[in-house]
Amino acid sequence: MSEPKTVYLTRRIEISSAHSYSLDTLTEEERIATFGKSAATHAHGHNYDVRVTVKGNVDDETGMVVNIKSIDALMKERIDEQLDHRHYSLEVEKLKNVWPTLETLGPFVWNEMAPCLEECELHEVQVFENEDFYVNYQGGNMVYLTRVYRFAAAHRLHNPQLSDEENRELFGKCNNLHGHGHNYTLEITLCGEPDPRTNCLVDIGAMDAAIEERIMKPFDHVHLNLDTEEFRGINPSSENIVKVFWGLLEDAFPPADLHRIRLWETSKSYFDYYGEKDAVALG
Repeated sequence: MSEPKTVYLTRRIEISSAHSYSLDTLTEEERIATFGKSAATHAHGHNYDVRVTVKGNVDDETGMVVNIKSIDALMKERIDEQLDHRHYSLEVEKLKNVWPTLETLGPFVWNEMAPCLEECELHEVQVFENEDFYVNYQGGNMVYLTRVYRFAAAHRLHNPQLSDEENRELFGKCNNLHGHGHNYTLEITLCGEPDPRTNCLVDIGAMDAAIEERIMKPFDHVHLNLDTEEFRGINPSSENIVKVFWGLLEDAFPPADLHRIRLWETSKSYFDYYGEKDAVALG
């Protein structure tokens, strides 16, 4: 059997750009309701982290999918030179008449890069507005939007159906009688088609409010075993936490769908849950 040759290569750049939410396709009240403070200012900006992932077969002669220099040159020409240190709502023709959301920037980068690739194929684009808010785009109408939250909680890994000795053997230090704690990082990824009137997948204010009400209030700064109803009869492993959280959040973000919950327990490990559907790999 021949060895598969497909390899995925990701390159990233940082661009510093300004933008504004000033189109007249929404009333002032609608703009402020949708974009909050950003709609009431002349401009604001970000250090965007733009990542482009290409895929292809490994060339037998060079040992590469594509020469990285060619990808870098293309990203500089198509992305950096158009967007870096510019007010792209005013200066970039292709972005003047659209709302400057992440859901807009992901497809913009895709459309600038995809037709120019010759030796490989574009697989995915990621654009980070900051480390806690980013989009994944793989072509088509679907976008994947991720927002990151943090909470602190204690737990004890313990199965009451096992003996104390069996629990200590199975869970080690994590079975400590009084529990132990983590600074959890929770990534919520939604998917769907952005609203054509706003270029938004979801109302971010409403998303934050749902997380505050359904996750932060009941689970932040508590002992999961002792202070929550959800884990009184369930061992609060990270595997079970993501499943419980999925049940609490699955219907929370209409019209977007909940795509993935990722929970970082420590910097060494994270746990992904996609509900009952098949996973779609994201960078």
